[in-house]
Amino acid sequence: MTSATHPTSPVEARAGASLRGRVDDPVFAERYRAMSSRDARFDGQFITGVHSTGIYCRPSCPAMTPKPGNVSFYLTAAAAHEAGLRACKRCLPEAVPGSPAWNIRDDLAARAMRLIGDGTVEREGVLGLARRLGYTPRHLARVLVTEVGAGPLALARAHRAQTARVLLTSTDLPVTDVAFAAGFGSVRQFNDTITAVYERTPSALRAGARLLGAHGSPVGHSAAPGSSIRLLLPARAPFDGRGLVDFLGVRAVAGVERSTAAGYERTVRLPHGGATLQLSLAGTAAAPAVACVARLDNLADLAPLVSRVRRLFDLDADAQAIDRALADDPALAGSVRHTPGIRVPGSLDPEETLFRALLGQQVSVASARTALGRLSAVLGEPVTGSASPGGPLHGGPGPLRPGPTDALDLTVAPALFFPTAASIAVHGRDVLRGPAARVDAIVGVAEALAAGDLVLDVGESRDDLQARLTALPGIGPWTAGYVAMRVLGSPDILLTSDLALRQGADRIGLPARAADLAAHGIRWAPWRSYAGMHLWRAAGDPRPAGQNGAPARGMRRYADQVKFAHLRVEGQSTPRLAIVVDDTALFVDEVVDDAPRDLQELIEKGAPEFDRVRALTANALTHGASLTSIDDLRHSSAVLRPPQIIAIGANYAAHSSELKLRSETAATVFSLWPNSLTGHESIVTWPTDLTTQVDYEAELGVIIGRPARNVSVRDALDYVFGYTVVNDITARDLQFSEAQWSRCKSFDGFTPTGPLVVTADEIADPQDLWLTTHVDGRILQDASSGDMVRTVAEIISYLSLTSTLMPGTLISTGSPGGAGYSRKPQVFLKHGSTVTVSIDRIGLLTTHCREI
Repeated sequence: MTSATHPTSPVEARAGASLRGRVDDPVFAERYRAMSSRDARFDGQFITGVHSTGIYCRPSCPAMTPKPGNVSFYLTAAAAHEAGLRACKRCLPEAVPGSPAWNIRDDLAARAMRLIGDGTVEREGVLGLARRLGYTPRHLARVLVTEVGAGPLALARAHRAQTARVLLTSTDLPVTDVAFAAGFGSVRQFNDTITAVYERTPSALRAGARLLGAHGSPVGHSAAPGSSIRLLLPARAPFDGRGLVDFLGVRAVAGVERSTAAGYERTVRLPHGGATLQLSLAGTAAAPAVACVARLDNLADLAPLVSRVRRLFDLDADAQAIDRALADDPALAGSVRHTPGIRVPGSLDPEETLFRALLGQQVSVASARTALGRLSAVLGEPVTGSASPGGPLHGGPGPLRPGPTDALDLTVAPALFFPTAASIAVHGRDVLRGPAARVDAIVGVAEALAAGDLVLDVGESRDDLQARLTALPGIGPWTAGYVAMRVLGSPDILLTSDLALRQGADRIGLPARAADLAAHGIRWAPWRSYAGMHLWRAAGDPRPAGQNGAPARGMRRYADQVKFAHLRVEGQSTPRLAIVVDDTALFVDEVVDDAPRDLQELIEKGAPEFDRVRALTANALTHGASLTSIDDLRHSSAVLRPPQIIAIGANYAAHSSELKLRSETAATVFSLWPNSLTGHESIVTWPTDLTTQVDYEAELGVIIGRPARNVSVRDALDYVFGYTVVNDITARDLQFSEAQWSRCKSFDGFTPTGPLVVTADEIADPQDLWLTTHVDGRILQDASSGDMVRTVAEIISYLSLTSTLMPGTLISTGSPGGAGYSRKPQVFLKHGSTVTVSIDRIGLLTTHCREI
């Protein structure tokens, strides 16, 4: 059956999408069949006008089916209002998901409908709406009447009526306040409109809601500015709401957002002030919904808030049509069956979405979240006044601007607004970290937004938006496409340059090369954005096995988001290989027969053994294997018995400079002794008669997974098994008194590693990791692995030119600036010092110091 999500037919476009009783017209005939069968899938996609009764209904209205000659179909409630019809009291046709056509279509009418839904007419008038769209008001009105059956004023009037009904039926706000909060210019206009649309006075509409409950929910609570309003926003079934909540939660920026057991919370700026939101899943599988509890500074923001939350959760998508189209491809059919009703997450704030995309391009989700948390902690505006989470909405203490450390706590209720473009433009260079080109790009975008040279809103066309974005330095096709997909709700964007998306494609047997995947994806049009969501989901799912349990074709042989550690029970001296899951551990020898005794043996036995261990441990975890709390265990070195420990010196320009070394010539390479290895939370000692200048060095440790000889830079990362954290402790007084560096760094325990080995597939780019060193609570090193003079791939290639790197080899890749030797005054480790080296996405390695 044809759906209103499809482009408007030429016949339908005439006379404002209304064809009365034309049973010979295929569009009318199909819609009449949908109405006769009371098919709820079409609720919100078109309106049924019944002229014999003077009302309009949703297609699923249970009332008696009218004769064809008495029926007209409209695309909007406003068009039905203009035809002199009033809303059905029985089915409440405006209380349904909206039409998905305004996301699918990208023409002037669709862009105007998105802006009208966001409240542009109430804020800027028809002239402002036309100005944003780049047309005259007369031409805009002509197009809207032709396409949807009503002009901009009538459409805005219908929108205001729907907002007023929500306020009347779900709050105790005085009727006069409801009128102005909904956007009406006068109480008389408000009374006339409500009476005309609902054939009831505002007071009568509220009284009816008190008797019946608004959508089955209790009503009667206060809704003064600053108090909470509770709404139920319907969605079309099927609805993968849990997938959306998880998507938002895993990307939550501390201080601005929070993922909870109930759902998702965040702050948001709106046209007239701020708001805090609590969003959770509600309804049933057949009639899903999102429950929204909102605290608004200004009730005039209710309409744009509802519109933006609906867009964030993609509530108006025609899920059944999308699933049918994607399931026609056998490669996606299984994913569609497993996850029906998948949605594309939208955006509450276009500018925020752009900054998140800029900070997230070519890095992991965790790395982007850390950077965004730091940015928000310093530049985010604290929530104050009525939108404060310290009120009844959150039940917590009053607002308090968090410091950089507090703001990274994802358990804290949202208390910050995301930084504005103006604040990032002024202070961004002081806060942002990483490659200079990326910082320049982000600050440049912020300056363009703050100056008004770049404007982002839902009224943009996809092509214009992407063209303007890619014209800016530092913004490529991925960022522009991602922003268009989320801000505009564009359903047909496939981000083939995205590494995770291509990995997901590879997992389900689709081409992994960008060009080949793009060619294959043509068959998914116009739903390629939704196909991309399935591929992203596949990238995070367990790897499917091929014949005899081997990995599916074309996949890297090592690593599938597995974290290893060497752990021992208190009182035992022999460490055992374990899989770490959150704060618990599964000992491999408890679930795997003839298990490898340590990581070195696992790596030496190669891919078949890794696949066997991975499969058996995954099966054990799935079936409730016994796990041991990490708190009850002791860490040994993350690597044991490595065939060689290779260290790279002078690999960060800042560190080389502070030690007065040269880094631009050949790499400095030396070996560390195996007795220097120790683990997380170990106690490191040194004799004061040998050294009094013991220093710290945060380093990324790289573990080779298979023999590497004469490998290219391009292929070098394919030889990596995993990554770990290294603290390369150094006796500086010995270092500068001897010609070689091995002895000064190889005291017993001077090379702590761990606590985990994170396999290579978890680290998409080893040059996008953040290294931090805390000494006795003070941050002394804080830099990106992107600052390396020689990248991890270049180091592996360079070393492999002269000798074979054997499986299990540990390479310590050099330390950034900030070492204690260079500080004024110098900072050396002393008796009782505690050093914590952290690398995001890998772990925190703590060492305790003792002088003897």
